[in-house]
Amino acid sequence: MIYESLRDSVGLVKSKVSIGNIHFKQENPQLALKEYLVAQEIAESINDDFSRHRVYSAISKASKSIGRKDQALLYNKKALLLAEKHGDAKSMAVGKKNIANLYMELGLYELAATEYKAALAIETELNNLGEQVGSFCGIGMAYVQMQEPHSSLHYFDEARCLASKLNLPRELAYVYSGLADANAMLGNEIDGYYFLKAYVAIKDTLVTEVAMKEMGEIKNKYELESKEKQIALLSAEKNLLSKEQKIKGLYWFLLFAFAAFFTITGFIMISKSKMQARLFKLLELRGEKIKEQNAKLAQSNLDLQQFASVASHDLREPLRMINSYTKLLNRKYTETFDAPAKEFMHFITDAAVRMDRMLTDLLDYSRVQNKGEKSQWVDSKELVAIALDNLKFKIEKRKVKINYKKSDLPKIYCNKTAMIQLFQNLIGNAVKFTNEKNPVVVIKCESRDGQPYFSIKDNGIGIKKEDQAKIFEMFQRLHTQQEFEGTGIGLATCKKIVERHQGEIWVNSKTGEGSTFFFTIPQKAAMAQEVVVN
Repeated sequence: MIYESLRDSVGLVKSKVSIGNIHFKQENPQLALKEYLVAQEIAESINDDFSRHRVYSAISKASKSIGRKDQALLYNKKALLLAEKHGDAKSMAVGKKNIANLYMELGLYELAATEYKAALAIETELNNLGEQVGSFCGIGMAYVQMQEPHSSLHYFDEARCLASKLNLPRELAYVYSGLADANAMLGNEIDGYYFLKAYVAIKDTLVTEVAMKEMGEIKNKYELESKEKQIALLSAEKNLLSKEQKIKGLYWFLLFAFAAFFTITGFIMISKSKMQARLFKLLELRGEKIKEQNAKLAQSNLDLQQFASVASHDLREPLRMINSYTKLLNRKYTETFDAPAKEFMHFITDAAVRMDRMLTDLLDYSRVQNKGEKSQWVDSKELVAIALDNLKFKIEKRKVKINYKKSDLPKIYCNKTAMIQLFQNLIGNAVKFTNEKNPVVVIKCESRDGQPYFSIKDNGIGIKKEDQAKIFEMFQRLHTQQEFEGTGIGLATCKKIVERHQGEIWVNSKTGEGSTFFFTIPQKAAMAQEVVVN
C-alpha cells in the first residue's frame, strides 16, 4: 500500500516479486506465479528492463516448478534477450544455462548442448571456474542422452579436473555419475565400474558428513547441558538426593548418545551396501532401455522410409488413374452428361488433384527429417532467386511486385535444398494472400548481434491474432478450398526446417493489413555443430 500511494512502480514490482518468493519458498508455486504475473504487468507498463528481467526469471522458475516447461523456456529466453541487450555477461551465462537445463528436461538434447556451450564460453571469459563445472558436465550429459558417449568424455574430464581443483564434492559426484553412464554405453565396463565406485564413495562421504554434523550438534548440546548440570550440582551440594538423580540422568544420556552413535554408523553401512546394489541394478536397466530405444528408433526410421515409398508411388498412382479416367469420361461423354453429372465429374477431378497435392506436401514434410544433405555456405541471394524462379508463373499471373535488395542478403551456413523450400513456401504464401489491387511482397534480411533475421512481408488479408499460433501446425487451414487452395502443411514444413537449423519462426499480422513472417538461422550454432536435416 505504501508503494502504491507513492506511485513507486519499480518498488511495487520488487514487492510483488518478494511476496511471490515467499510463496515459492513455502512450496506454493501457484500463488507465487500469480504474484509474478501481476509484477510483470507493472514492469511492462513502465518499460523498465531491470524489473522485467527480474520478473521473467521469477516466472520461469515458478512455471518450471508446476510443470509448465514450455512457458518456463519462453520467459527464460525473454530474460536472456534483456541480459544480452545490456551486455550483462553473468546474467547471460545464467540464462543460457537455465535454457539448456529446460531443453534437457524437454528431451531437446542437441539444443541443450548448444546452450551449455554458449554459457561455458561466457563463464570462461568471466573466469568463473565454479560455474564452468556445471556447464562442462551439462554438455557431457547432453551427449550421453544423444547416444554419443565418445563425445561426452572430454567434457566430463574437464569438469572432473575443475571440480577436484575447487574441492566441489557434490559436483564431482555428478561428474562421476555421467562418466559411469558414458563408459557403460561405450562398453568400457572396468572404467564404468571405477567411476560408479567413485560416485558411491563421494555420496557416502556426503551422507557421512551430514551424519557427523548432526552428531557434532548432539555433542555440543550434551556439553552445554553437562555444564549446566555441573553448575546446578555445585549450587545444590546440600541436596544429595537431587545430585544422585541428576547423575543418573547424565548416565542414561551418555548411554543414549553412544547407542545413537553406533545406530547411525550401522545405518550408514547398510545404506551404502543397498545403494551400491541399486546402482548396479540401475546401470543394468539403463543398458537394456538403451538397447530397446535403439531398436524402436531403427524400426521407426524403417517405417518412415516405407511410408515415403508408399506415398510417392503406391498412393499417388491410383489418384493419377482416377484423374486420367475421369478426364477421359468427361471428354467422351460430355455431350450426354447433364449439369449435375458434369458437376460431379468436376468434384471427382478436383478431389483427386487436391489429394495428390496433399501427398506431395506430406512427402516434402517427411524429407525435412530424412534428407542427409549436409550444410554448406550458400549465398541467400541464390536461394531467393531459385525460389522466385520456381514461383515465376504464379507471380506473373497475379502481377505481384517483388521488392528486395540483393546487397542485403548475406551468405549463410545452412542446408541448401531445405532453405530453398523454406523461401519458396513463405514467398508462395505471400503471393497467394497479397492485395489484389496492388500486390507487393518485400523480402529483407537484418543483422542483429551478428545473426541474420529474415522477413517476408505481404500487403494481403492478414491473420487474426488468435490464429497466428496454430498456423504452423499440420493441416491447419484458415480458409476453404474455394477461397484459397492449399493443404495446411506448408507452414508446418517451414517450422520444421527452421527448427532443424536451431532457429525460430514467427509471424506479425493484422487483419486487412497484411502479414510479415520472420525467421532466424543462427550461424554460431550451425558452424559449431554441422546441421544435417535428418
